[in-house]
Amino acid sequence: MVPRRLSFGWLWFLTFAVVLVVPPYASAQICGHDRVEEISPGVIYKVVSPSWSLDIEINGSNLYVFKLAAGPTGTPRVVVFGLGNGDGSGPGSDDFFAYTGRRPMTEASLDLAGVLAVIDNPSCFGLDSGAKPSVDTRLIAQHAHLDHANQEMVEAVKASALRFQAAHYHVRDHQLLTCEGSYEGQELEDTLNCGFQFDGPEDQNPFRGHPYRLTIQSADWQPLGSANDPECQTLLSFNLADGRQVRIEADRGHTPGGLVLVVDPQAGHGGLAFLSTTRGASHCRYPGYWELEPHNFS
Repeated sequence: MVPRRLSFGWLWFLTFAVVLVVPPYASAQICGHDRVEEISPGVIYKVVSPSWSLDIEINGSNLYVFKLAAGPTGTPRVVVFGLGNGDGSGPGSDDFFAYTGRRPMTEASLDLAGVLAVIDNPSCFGLDSGAKPSVDTRLIAQHAHLDHANQEMVEAVKASALRFQAAHYHVRDHQLLTCEGSYEGQELEDTLNCGFQFDGPEDQNPFRGHPYRLTIQSADWQPLGSANDPECQTLLSFNLADGRQVRIEADRGHTPGGLVLVVDPQAGHGGLAFLSTTRGASHCRYPGYWELEPHNFS
């Protein structure tokens, strides 16, 4: 039996149906993983932590993974800029749900699986995360809201074969991250909005977005900078595996503190600026650079 030829209308319908059913990232198996995107081959990749939709173009939280030059003893090193959304389920209070009314469609362990795919896949970093000594891994939070800074991702890295070094944040975000001390005469506590009673719209509470599902373990977190850092001041620098220099700079705007990761133009590569927040909220500007935000938005 000879099959009938589909009309143009049917072809259009089937194509539209596939677009609706299949997530936009399903066909892009970068590093053998469906949530990874390539920024700079072999050196920089993006892993998307889905928020309240499996469509990663809808408000996904981005983790950028960088392959650094090896350490003095040849130890492989990586930096992960952004810690994702943390856990969407599990015991205890669900901080993400309390703030948004939705649950992230991920777990920190799943986000880490994307990072490990980048590290291990021969077409990407080509390292061995299970080797001894393992890969030195440093986490850096764009800012201290729970969809970029959380203890769940730290615990996932510590439980893996990676060698956890530290998680960094800007020191101006210390109270937002930890809820330590008092603010405007109120004692803070490790709960929703740090327990701060704010006389105004809830979305303007200065402690909205504090990560409290798992209490931040201060021993794991190292602040960068100082309270008086001018915007865009370099706080830390290191080299990528291809020789390009990376700078971590201070920012403010979306939260009291924030960190920007900058890769300057070099050796035929254009400049890259991995922002602490959206372009409109960041105080740092990088004309001519490819500016990459902490979130995906459709």
